[in-house]
Amino acid sequence: MAQNVAHELVTSGFDFEGYRIVRYLGLVRGITVRSRSVVGTLGGALQTLVGGNISLFTELAEQSREEAYRLMMEHARDALRRDGVHERRHRGPGLRDRRRGRTPELIPNAHGTARGPRRLARVMASLRALAALLLLVVACGTPPPPGRALAQAELKYAVFDQVGRIWYCDPDFYPIARADEKELAVARFAEVQADLATLLIILRHNHLAAATTDDEKLTVYRDWKQLNALRLEAADSSSYRFSYRAQPTAGAQGSQVEGTVDASGRITISRQQSAGPPNCPICLADDVRIATPSGSVAVTALRVGDLVWTLDAGRRVAAPIVARGSMPAPAGHQVVALVLADGRAVRLSPGHPLADGRRAGELRAGDAVDGSVVTSATREPYVGETHDLLPAGSSGAYWANGVLLASTLR
Repeated sequence: MAQNVAHELVTSGFDFEGYRIVRYLGLVRGITVRSRSVVGTLGGALQTLVGGNISLFTELAEQSREEAYRLMMEHARDALRRDGVHERRHRGPGLRDRRRGRTPELIPNAHGTARGPRRLARVMASLRALAALLLLVVACGTPPPPGRALAQAELKYAVFDQVGRIWYCDPDFYPIARADEKELAVARFAEVQADLATLLIILRHNHLAAATTDDEKLTVYRDWKQLNALRLEAADSSSYRFSYRAQPTAGAQGSQVEGTVDASGRITISRQQSAGPPNCPICLADDVRIATPSGSVAVTALRVGDLVWTLDAGRRVAAPIVARGSMPAPAGHQVVALVLADGRAVRLSPGHPLADGRRAGELRAGDAVDGSVVTSATREPYVGETHDLLPAGSSGAYWANGVLLASTLR
């Protein structure tokens, strides 16, 4: 029986402390090529699309290393057998233990190579391509069969394709611009991925296998925002009602469109008329009241043509509203709860301007505002719609809960 090599006497160095090299027997090696099953390989490839530790391939690399090491040890044992060493301590090649006066059989400077990890590194591009192909099959595969009830995202695309894309107040730019849209697309892409059913529909609609580059993520993100902006309300058990402002097409104006779409995507237009861009204000909360000659009126109740108090050449005068707008507050929106020392209080978006041009979000306790002093200006979460209006006249100012503000609609 051939003598086994002790694990503690294996090194990648050139010598051993306390030993003397008697003779070299040559290089020993351990080589292996391993792979996972089809399921494991695809699972690991899909992990590469997300990033981080690829646990399935890490395990495979460790198994390859261990097997290569075992094969290297077997090669060393076979080398000892060929040299006629059979459990003899004081004969044959090896290293001399100067401390014990004996010559244990050992192959110094043994070398082992695990080919599995290198092999994986070379085929990663192929694995990613295969994973992308699988996503393509899911995302860009067979279109929905005729007669099948479509998902809401598919119904919205059907509306967009026939009527036009929604012309809306993009929450990344209103009530206040936040950052570069591509940067936001990358930063918020996890939210898009969480909406998996919609994501797959967007990928299929845009003929994308996956969204891996920043430009692809931006394309998906823009569609995701537009699909979320279009509201479908149940008209009956088999159809939905829509009403929105469609973007202008080449050589034509935008339009305000109303109609229905049934579960199979068939669209009926009930009303369509020319319309300009939407009013996208930096706005007031739902509960704010506006000063008018008839008393304070909820901002939600005012319409174009209604009279409100405004400021003209330093005088308080009545003027008609020439523009108004409202929009749903985006997810995570906050408003400033502004409280003055004289008891006046109003909730408004941080970007809303005062009559002197300062923004609500800039105010701090002690600041002078409209003849009083700020007691507090704290931010709080807000869910609902936000509103603004524009009175006729040179200033565009009005009083909201008694506080003089400027309009964002000028």
